[in-house]
Amino acid sequence: MLDKLQRLLSGEPRSSANQVTSPLPSFISDEAPCTLPKGFYVYAHTTSKGQPFYIGKGTGRRAWSLDRETLWNHYVEKHLQGEYRVKIVADGLTEDQALELEEELMQQYGATLVNRQNFGRGINLAEWKREEEFRRQRDEAVATASKASRVDERIKYLESALALHDQASACNVEPGLVGQILRELPPLGNFEIIKALVTAHLEAANVEGADLALRRYLARYTGHVSHKGIGVIQRRVTKAMAKKAKP
Repeated sequence: MLDKLQRLLSGEPRSSANQVTSPLPSFISDEAPCTLPKGFYVYAHTTSKGQPFYIGKGTGRRAWSLDRETLWNHYVEKHLQGEYRVKIVADGLTEDQALELEEELMQQYGATLVNRQNFGRGINLAEWKREEEFRRQRDEAVATASKASRVDERIKYLESALALHDQASACNVEPGLVGQILRELPPLGNFEIIKALVTAHLEAANVEGADLALRRYLARYTGHVSHKGIGVIQRRVTKAMAKKAKP
């Protein structure tokens, strides 16, 4: 199987009517070649040295599309400076054949791919269990906060929930290239928790606490700075601080 997959990506002749015997040129723009692959096909995006970093299937111009997920965009922009190669592994396939070949290639090259939907890369089971436990405790703290009759208790449980979310987001569940890129990207925050926490602080007339909680959150979860809901919260805090500052 290894030899077969290596031949597919190296461009060596295959025993098929649809064999590809030479690599496609370096891909720098979003323009596909004049002659597109036939029917369903399987393609690979590789580095300039020929290392596959993405495996996909499609029809028409899909292999040359720039409509990609965050991991692909980050890797191509930050690690490859926008330059990579498009390799058509096989065309003229049925959809089922394309799915089967795509899965074989992802299983083989799993750790070096940016594909998120790829069971070939595996996970760090111990870290996954830690992450799940932190999430369970976080959700429990949120549920307890929602039932608290006193605002100070609600704040305490929501702060605990956010701390548990911080711990969950720090777990290195993903191995390989996917894990590397995820560690390079800002961690994913939890808008509902920070919204509830800021609201509770404002309800308790603790404007400084609301401002501090929001600033700490945005310092860690920088990807949420442009979140529409965060803007609403920021305006509420700014308005409350201005009102308090009036004589």
